Amino acid sequence: MVSVFPPDIIILPIFFIRKALRLFVKQITKRAYNKCNLLIVPSQDTANKLKNAGIRRTMKKVSLGIDLTKFKPADRIAAKKIIGINTDSTVISYIGRLGREKDLVTLYRAFVQLSHKHKNIILMIVGEGIESYKKMFKRERMLFIGPRPDVEKFFQATDIYVLPSLTETTSLTTMEAMACGCAVLTTRTGAIPTYVTDRYNGMFFPKRNSYVLRRKLELLVQDTELRDKLGENARKTIESQQSWDKTAEGIKEILDQL
Repeated sequence: MVSVFPPDIIILPIFFIRKALRLFVKQITKRAYNKCNLLIVPSQDTANKLKNAGIRRTMKKVSLGIDLTKFKPADRIAAKKIIGINTDSTVISYIGRLGREKDLVTLYRAFVQLSHKHKNIILMIVGEGIESYKKMFKRERMLFIGPRPDVEKFFQATDIYVLPSLTETTSLTTMEAMACGCAVLTTRTGAIPTYVTDRYNGMFFPKRNSYVLRRKLELLVQDTELRDKLGENARKTIESQQSWDKTAEGIKEILDQL
């Protein structure tokens, strides 16, 4: 069947329908949350966002945990061999959803600039999402893997993990990378600054700033000693602060008080 309506007449109502639907879902969610006796949240940042959205119930924080038996350091050279990556290459990776809020364009630009000078680097992308992003990462010295259930082996093959997100809650992928002993480069967003300390167990760069990201990537590509130190401290941080055992203990303690 052929539509007799111009495209703009069809698209405009769809825009308003989507907007109205989002508002409706937001109101329903707000009402549901405000009927709860207690909300367990993963970070103070999440609690603040809920309060700003009009949620007025009691909230208690329990940090999310990582499976330390699954996400752990491994022989990086062997891990690269398993994936089929040249073992002499420095692997920079992003693992997660390919969404606009992840700002992967900034990572793309920084890597392209860096690749003009350094020929032994590879950008590895693991995940699913926007088609244009998939196409963007299919070029020389970029390895687009797609979605995988066994993400731990890709973390284990990673030298430098980058999270360029504009917004996050806790960022499980950053914690998983740290648990695998990766040096992480991330933006200051969500709860990340509560467990990443700049130049101790990771490094920060400003949002949407491909120039600073490129400079810090270059530093880590060249300084393997700093890279190893950040990775070792990252693992120690996750072991001491973000294990599943600590998460379970925190939830149990809250529930025992009810």
